[in-house]
Amino acid sequence: FVNLQRADRMTMAHSLEARVPFFDTDYIEVAMGVDPRLKLVSSDRPCEKWLLRKMYEHDIPPEVVWRAKAMQCEGVGITWVETLQNYIGGRVSDSDFSAREERFPINTPHTKEEYYYRELFERFYPGCDRFVHVWPNGCRSGGAPWKNDAYTREGLKDTTRLKKGHGLADQITV
Repeated sequence: FVNLQRADRMTMAHSLEARVPFFDTDYIEVAMGVDPRLKLVSSDRPCEKWLLRKMYEHDIPPEVVWRAKAMQCEGVGITWVETLQNYIGGRVSDSDFSAREERFPINTPHTKEEYYYRELFERFYPGCDRFVHVWPNGCRSGGAPWKNDAYTREGLKDTTRLKKGHGLADQITV
């Protein structure tokens, strides 16, 4: 426990997040003992974290257990992504964004949000663009399966889909 607490405090002190409960050796032993096929999405297990959800379906309301996975702020109904996009939209002009390939020829930003972060990076670390790596599909979790049209680099196109859950749309009230 002391090492888990130490790891948590040290990483948080430096604005990092280590998922310390998953460093627990007892947890790892149990998790590694589970048949890997039970951890995969399939026709029998139609959503992510199915086994974990199944374990708690009698202890947690079904509208919570079976709701779609989402970025924390979207999952609780806060429109953080929309707020962020509006904020950045007012700080990155269309003309600046259209000239992004000239401004950032290495790992050119794909969205205004990426452009904004890249401007900040360049301000504090000028000439270090070789260290910038752009993930091809963006970096937001958004309640949509991988490589799905409902998900964009800016986030989930329609956050109301989060209430649909996994076949429980009529039961979800949260």
